[in-house]
Amino acid sequence: MNRTIAAQLLSVLDQERQAILAGDTETLAGFDAQKATLAEKLKTGPKNSGELAAISAALNRNARLLSAAITGVKAARSRLAALAAVRDGLSTYSATGNREIVATRKSAIEHKA
Repeated sequence: MNRTIAAQLLSVLDQERQAILAGDTETLAGFDAQKATLAEKLKTGPKNSGELAAISAALNRNARLLSAAITGVKAARSRLAALAAVRDGLSTYSATGNREIVATRKSAIEHKA
């Protein structure tokens, strides 16, 4: 019975990995309850060190993937904020050391993708 629970948990962790790699945040939210339920069931039965090692490795892998995804989102948000700041105007310093904003104007050239 416990082997089935461990296999189910590994399957859920693999599905979670796929969702992380796909950037499917809606699907990711649903895995928490499944993982918690299976982990509780796993605690009550006999332990197999090989299965526990595989579960631990899968959990660590997903944690690293989530951390990388969070880092990527933060970098993208920072880049978008920098682009928005440049769009609003260029920030420079005067000869006296005061910060000044030089307004930018829209380009007359239309860029098409």
